[in-house]
Amino acid sequence: MSSSFNPNRPDAALAPYRAIFANATDGIAVIDPHGRYIEQNLAHRVMLGYSDDDLIGHTPALHAGEEVFQRIAKELIDTGRFRGELRSRRKDGRWIDIALSAFGIYDDHGDVLCYVGMKRDITERKKAEEAARETEDALRAAHDSFRRLVEQSPFGVYAVDADFRLVQVSVGAQKVFKNVRPLLGRDFSDVLRQIWPEPFAGEAVARFRHTLETGEPYHAPSTVEQRNDTGVVEAYDWKIERLTLPDGRFGVVCHFYDLSERQRYEAALRESEARFHHMADNAPVMVWVTEPDGTCSFLSRSWYDFTGQTPETGLGFGWTNAVHPDDRASAERTFVEANHTHRPFRLEYRLRRHDGEYRWAIDAATPRFSSRGDFLGYIGSVIDITERKHAEQALASNEERYRHIFESTGVSLFEEDWSSVRRWFDGLRADGVTDLSGYLDAHPEKVVKTIPLVRITDVNDYAMRLFQAPSKAALLGALDRIFVPETIAVFREELIAVWEGRDLHERPASLRTINDEPLPVLFTLKAPRHADDWRRVLVAVTDLTALREAESAVRESEERFRTLADNMSQFAWMADAKGWLFWYNRRWFDYTGTTLEDMQGWGWQKVHHPDHLHRVIEKWQTAIEAGDAWEDTFPLRGRNGEYRWFLSRAVPIRDAEGDIVHWFGTNTDITELREAEEAQARLAAIVTSSDDAIIGNDLNGIITSWNRGAERLYGYTEQEAVGRSITVLMPPERIDEVPAILARIEMGESVEHYETIRRRKDGTLLDISLTVSPIRDEQGRIIGASKVGRDITERKRHEEELRRWKDELEVRVRERTSELLATQGRLMTLTSQLSLTEQHERRKLARDLHDYLAQMLAVGQMKTGMLKKKISSRQDASPLLHDLDKVFQEALVYTRTLIAELSPPSLQDSGLPAALKWLAERFEKDGLKVDVRSDCESIPLQEENAVVVFQAVRELLFNVMKHAGVDRATVTVTRDDDDLLRVAVADRGKGSSPEALQRSAQPGHLGLVSVRERFRAMGGQVDVVSLPGQGTTVALLLPIGGKTARREEPGLSAVTSRADAGNGIRERTPLRVLLVDDHRLMRQALRDILAVDDRIRVVGEAGTCEEALMLAANVAPDVVVTDINLPAVDGIETTKRVKTLYPHMVVIGLSAHTVDHLKQSLLSAGAKTLLSKECAAEELIPTIIESCSEHPNNRKA
Repeated sequence: MSSSFNPNRPDAALAPYRAIFANATDGIAVIDPHGRYIEQNLAHRVMLGYSDDDLIGHTPALHAGEEVFQRIAKELIDTGRFRGELRSRRKDGRWIDIALSAFGIYDDHGDVLCYVGMKRDITERKKAEEAARETEDALRAAHDSFRRLVEQSPFGVYAVDADFRLVQVSVGAQKVFKNVRPLLGRDFSDVLRQIWPEPFAGEAVARFRHTLETGEPYHAPSTVEQRNDTGVVEAYDWKIERLTLPDGRFGVVCHFYDLSERQRYEAALRESEARFHHMADNAPVMVWVTEPDGTCSFLSRSWYDFTGQTPETGLGFGWTNAVHPDDRASAERTFVEANHTHRPFRLEYRLRRHDGEYRWAIDAATPRFSSRGDFLGYIGSVIDITERKHAEQALASNEERYRHIFESTGVSLFEEDWSSVRRWFDGLRADGVTDLSGYLDAHPEKVVKTIPLVRITDVNDYAMRLFQAPSKAALLGALDRIFVPETIAVFREELIAVWEGRDLHERPASLRTINDEPLPVLFTLKAPRHADDWRRVLVAVTDLTALREAESAVRESEERFRTLADNMSQFAWMADAKGWLFWYNRRWFDYTGTTLEDMQGWGWQKVHHPDHLHRVIEKWQTAIEAGDAWEDTFPLRGRNGEYRWFLSRAVPIRDAEGDIVHWFGTNTDITELREAEEAQARLAAIVTSSDDAIIGNDLNGIITSWNRGAERLYGYTEQEAVGRSITVLMPPERIDEVPAILARIEMGESVEHYETIRRRKDGTLLDISLTVSPIRDEQGRIIGASKVGRDITERKRHEEELRRWKDELEVRVRERTSELLATQGRLMTLTSQLSLTEQHERRKLARDLHDYLAQMLAVGQMKTGMLKKKISSRQDASPLLHDLDKVFQEALVYTRTLIAELSPPSLQDSGLPAALKWLAERFEKDGLKVDVRSDCESIPLQEENAVVVFQAVRELLFNVMKHAGVDRATVTVTRDDDDLLRVAVADRGKGSSPEALQRSAQPGHLGLVSVRERFRAMGGQVDVVSLPGQGTTVALLLPIGGKTARREEPGLSAVTSRADAGNGIRERTPLRVLLVDDHRLMRQALRDILAVDDRIRVVGEAGTCEEALMLAANVAPDVVVTDINLPAVDGIETTKRVKTLYPHMVVIGLSAHTVDHLKQSLLSAGAKTLLSKECAAEELIPTIIESCSEHPNNRKA
């Protein structure tokens, strides 16, 4: 500090403050003018941990550092005060934050006596502030992360704030809200109701609000709804959770995933799997499967057919014995390396056929992985490519022969590239030139300028010798090194010939050798026909003596090449060094339906699939640039528009110097191979992942294969099970099943849905449904069995409970049925008594009205007539008497009408037909024309019964007036030979549906129910036939001589409906049919088939054998139509049980497959026949009618 400070101690100046210093909670220290501590209070000692001995005499630099001390001292000297924060180190080394307020104490002269510093420990406050800043930063980061998460999430994510407004929507969620604008800030409930229909929108709003209020999350794994705005059905997996938003309040975030694509994929996958099963069953290739250790665990039947091996000799590593000895090491090495790297591989080798011949084959394989990524082995396919190999070898041989002829022929041959001339020609044609000869006459200099456009690309040895060239390179390039001025005229002729597409043969010309010696030759030039031919124009230059022989050799070689190429099984083509295709064999054009003009150059792109074209072009160009052999796989379109897959290869053809002169390529159809490979890959995956236990064993019962389903079901690993006897899975009492099953397998039979008991590794017993099929070798001999087992323990337990419940139910049903029948008998008796009582009361009331009221009214009318005569002279009384007479007359008419309605006089006097005619006259007065027809004048009915018939007809005619909507009706009365009275009331009105008729026959519809019960009490019945728009006919049937009419079973309706109501009522009871099928839709289809024929009525439906037997006891059907494949108990066993309990019932079987052994088994069980479900629509009704032709209900009354 400054030297101007007063060195005297400030005791007197500090005296007033000492009490404050001692009791202060803040640390207080005093520093002399030199900056040294001279005093500190207790709080200061505690704060810094320094005792007076440690601190007095030292400057604050001791704990705050020199730099900080000098900064504080400077401000105190300059201003006399300091206020700020600093860090100080305690004596124990710990740093603390301090808030310092310092000021000077001065004497009377203004000199500094000392400085007083007041210190407060603010370390905790600083920590809190730092924590607050960190929290704020974390919240900001969390907000930023949340925003990025929402915006960048691949799933749909959006957030709703505490005010129920949308605040964040990810890119993935935009498509859901694509038709809502504006979006952010909108009320979320309005947005949902704009997009989704009710009640889903309302339920979703309620879910969101519940989560916002309670914090309870909600997850809907699959929601399928149709949008309001687009009408598109969409499926989502969505979940909502509450979270704290950056404003500190709660909000709700929704994560959702669009399931629509996945559902489409799953549907496609199911369809693909179906196709795969079909292809796997009919694959034309040899398929194999290996395990992770490389052992072969499966070989398809086609492998055994081809190689003659058996599973015993081919599985494991035995398949390598069929590979040619020269190829075996290479094949094994490729396989081992691939099995180590888990990569696909492809190799070619020779494979021994069963007749000993070695055939070339392509073996391609793909690794198999589990859902967790574990390597499971390989699945591969092998295809015979011998013919393709021969074709490739033939092509290579042909090219070699061509090169041999080219090099060894006695004619000087030049291959020339005329592609630049072609481009020049194209330019001339574009400019309108049509006559090249005339053009060259006008521009003769063009001939000379065109000579450099033709480049010599190859020559043979004879040409080198003829032109005295030391190497081919000496002749390659431009033509001018061998041309002389006289050659220009011949070259002009060549240009014109090529322009016109003509060949030039044996044109004399003069050339020169490399050594400038004159050389008279004959030119032969073959004009290019196709685009690619311009790059390989062949020119023969011969002397006159060797011309004929060389020309013949070349022509013969080319013809052989064309013939071979056109008849090979593959497509073949050639391109120049730049990739310009100039030739295809005939098979290419046969398949694609194109021409060379379409395909030359790069025209081949037209038949390539657009999805693969870019890749093919890129790989082809890469091969051309690198000069490497090219191979690719892609689809090509045929002339019918169908695409097929081809393996395509091309190799460069090089000259003696190694330069590429052209490319030769082939395309091999691998569509079936590719499909088979894919099919086998899917087949292996399905077999491996099947939940059912799939086991293979030989005819000795030794286990040969074991899948994961078997491991899960029985507890044995594959290593533990394979090689052991199948009896290891059987409890002792079931071991005798093995010989019986194997005997059936050896006979070629299959065992389907055989229920038995098997034992797990831990000893527990399982109920198993077993299907066993024979396994055959390549000669068709049975060598083992394939078993598919499914655990049905739980199902058995449920069946046992169901049987127990059924038994209890049958007891209760019998008890209730007995009570019901007793009650029904009492009700019928009571109904009959009530009906008779009603009739007696009606007759009594009618007699009373007739004997008293009618007589009194008649007397009154007579007295009135007498009175009228006596007082006829009084004019004032005459009108009154007239009115009184009229009143008596009307009262008498009404009374007689009432008497007739209560007890019709004609019914008592003349019988039922006359009474019905009287009733018709009554209805005609009310506007309903009734035609009464009767085949007899009188019917010997008891009076009570006749009254019931009369009242029933009257009630039915009232129904016609009220409901039929017509003004005519017909009443027909007939009596048959069996003394059965039949009265039919018919109209042509509105009619009713079968459902409406059924309802009208139920309690609550008193009219029809009352009539039915009355006739039932008298031993009769009521039949109703009606169709909408075709009218209604009600037939009343009643025995005359005390016999009983045809009766229905108690509790079943007699209401029927038929398709042709216009033909009148067929007087019979329909055949009663019980349908048994575990598929509701099939039962409905059968019901629809039978509904068109009124001779048949479906009286019940059952889904299982137990239900069928229960219904058969209750509804007593005439015919039982049952499916063969029923759950638990099949249709054959059901037939046996039905025929045992009810021998009179006819059983007809239905099956999707009417194979002979099923039909024979069903007929042996007692069925009438077995029909195919496909023919049910045509054959079921005739079969039922024919099967019941002797049934008494199938004859007309």
